[in-house]
Amino acid sequence: MSTASGDFTVVIPCWGPQYTGVLPEAVASIRAQAPRAPIVVVDNCSDQPLPELAEVQFVRLDRRETVGAARNAGLAHVRTPFVVVADADDLILDGALEPLAEILRAEPRTVAAVGEVIEDGSRPHPLPRAAARLAAPIPPLLAFAHAAWAQFPIQGCAMLRTAAARDLGGYGDTNGGDDWELGVVLATSGRIRFLSRPVRDYRNPASGLGVEPDRVEVHRRAQNVRNRLRQRGWGKLRLAAVRLAQAVAIDLVRPLVLRARSRAGG
Repeated sequence: MSTASGDFTVVIPCWGPQYTGVLPEAVASIRAQAPRAPIVVVDNCSDQPLPELAEVQFVRLDRRETVGAARNAGLAHVRTPFVVVADADDLILDGALEPLAEILRAEPRTVAAVGEVIEDGSRPHPLPRAAARLAAPIPPLLAFAHAAWAQFPIQGCAMLRTAAARDLGGYGDTNGGDDWELGVVLATSGRIRFLSRPVRDYRNPASGLGVEPDRVEVHRRAQNVRNRLRQRGWGKLRLAAVRLAQAVAIDLVRPLVLRARSRAGG
């Protein structure tokens, strides 16, 4: 499905040979279905020149920034009401963008429309979780659940309201969990709608940005989420409840989930 709409932009940070080589495929997957959509590629001080691509706006950073800061640099150049922030090594599935935009056009109080993810062309990704869909009609419940343990992704499979993403501070200035932070504060500010169709082909999920973090790193990311919620005015009691829920998820539930995945893969 092709659209003539120009009300959404796609932002793609890029650096390093593992990303620059596949960037043209990512751009082609967007252009095939949204020929008028602006595409902003953030050159995060790549070690090698990025490929020349027609009708793409390139933003060159003078030094290598964190993943979150690079995504925010692209967000700053968006002039459309909606935005998708994707990764250079993934594909946006055919006909997936317009249905996300339709939700945001029809529902002013919805801040993000989130689709499903597949891995390596066919395998379903565990996010969004079923619990996220159940909690979605009650935004405070979804925000708490997402803060406790990531319930849904926003990379490449979600369309966001640009103003909301900016006003909430954008992505965290980190190399991991930056999208979790933004997803949580988005859930505190409005409705998150889930679309039951794949949007993103998450290629090579066990490499690059998809490498599974260790326990210490996950706790660091969880702390950043609590800091963002504190900035949103969450009080001590709610933050204490979030911290307890995060500890249970990270120290008790997550090891069981990783063990089960390892057995299923082996």
